Amino acid sequence: MSQQQLTYVEPDFGSYRNLQASIEGYRLKAEAQNMNGFLVRQDFMPIIGDYRRKETVLWQLIKKTYANAATIKEAMTTARPQVEFTDRSNLSTSVSNPVGALDKDLTDLGQDVKALAGRIDVDHFGRSLYEQQGKPYMEQVNQYSDELITQSLRKLEFALIDGNASAGNGYEFNGFTRQMASGHTSQATKIGSTPDLIHDKLDEIVMRASTDVNKLRRITHIFCSGPGYRQLQKEMKELQQYHNVTQIRPGVEVPAIITAYGLIPIIISPFIRDTLGDPLNNIPNKVNYWLVDMSLIEWHGVVPFGGDRSLEPQIFDINNTINGEPLLEKRFCLQYGTLYCKNQGEGIYKLETSVDDQLWNV
Repeated sequence: MSQQQLTYVEPDFGSYRNLQASIEGYRLKAEAQNMNGFLVRQDFMPIIGDYRRKETVLWQLIKKTYANAATIKEAMTTARPQVEFTDRSNLSTSVSNPVGALDKDLTDLGQDVKALAGRIDVDHFGRSLYEQQGKPYMEQVNQYSDELITQSLRKLEFALIDGNASAGNGYEFNGFTRQMASGHTSQATKIGSTPDLIHDKLDEIVMRASTDVNKLRRITHIFCSGPGYRQLQKEMKELQQYHNVTQIRPGVEVPAIITAYGLIPIIISPFIRDTLGDPLNNIPNKVNYWLVDMSLIEWHGVVPFGGDRSLEPQIFDINNTINGEPLLEKRFCLQYGTLYCKNQGEGIYKLETSVDDQLWNV
């Protein structure tokens, strides 16, 4: 009789990360080879090298909260009481706010909670033999688990910017691009005899966002790619100025730009995609800057049943029980949640800047 069950596990990632750990027992060998008249054996190093980029940027800065429904919505105040100067001797002439005039806006379509998941199939015989050989390349199952989480966070980081709930099968959530309010994209150019100053354009957007008397928002962070920051650096050098530095979290300092509303950190992310042009059709390359009020950006998540009480991606084992004996079949990474940009995306702005430079982060 076969039966499956989902079990949360907390892998010991440190067991394979410790490069100083002693390697005991049997080690897999490569084929023998001739070298300068001697027959030698070429071993692989016991640690499997992994040189991929793993860190996330935007995800670490987003406020996480528990979702209270399958679709996240926000009731908004869009009407304010009307007040006018009136006859002090006849207050009955004062402006009236009738019933219903101050009703909240409930038209938000909301953002649906989505599932981000990945699975690794583990061959039972292969793992049995690997265990019997004394794990010659450290704890690979835990390594697979770490790689599952790493890849999930990488996929998540890209979706926070470019996620599209209407594309493909519709399982993805909407990122900044599709939650940003209309009219919040500006243009600049570094091409031609009178190029724009990017830092001046950024300051202009910050001022415009922060001085709106009807909508509460204030730019707190600017995100860009490596090429985007390089354009700013070139400007600073030409103007013989230097970027200030500010701290975005303990121990992490980043460059900052001076604006009319103070220092705003510029965060360089490898997950920001720029736009590759088409020279044959006179379409220039573009670097993209995202100006965001992070107090209006939230992640609404659901804790997977049976898992740890965390909104981060989590690892589960799927056990296939045959005649009462559990055989590990799959290792599963799972996360429920969605990005929600409050105030109907009013806290997000984008500056697209045309450049001649060749882009490497697209």
